[in-house]
Amino acid sequence: MPLTHKDFELEQSPWLVDTMIPFGAKCMDIAPEGSYKTIWGAALSVCVAAGKPFLGHPVTQGNVVIIDEET
Repeated sequence: MPLTHKDFELEQSPWLVDTMIPFGAKCMDIAPEGSYKTIWGAALSVCVAAGKPFLGHPVTQGNVVIIDEET
């Protein structure tokens, strides 16, 4: 039996933040000083902890740990 495109489809990866951050991924926000990276990270953390959408994107609720080595 010949192979078809269905034989090569990958499973959909789950998202922590839909279409922004894949579940289990390592990510980093990089921007110039004063561009609200800490606020962005805190808002993202609150949304994940509460299971609420982040910037309009659905979120998978989960535990959050914040380690801030700068402030």
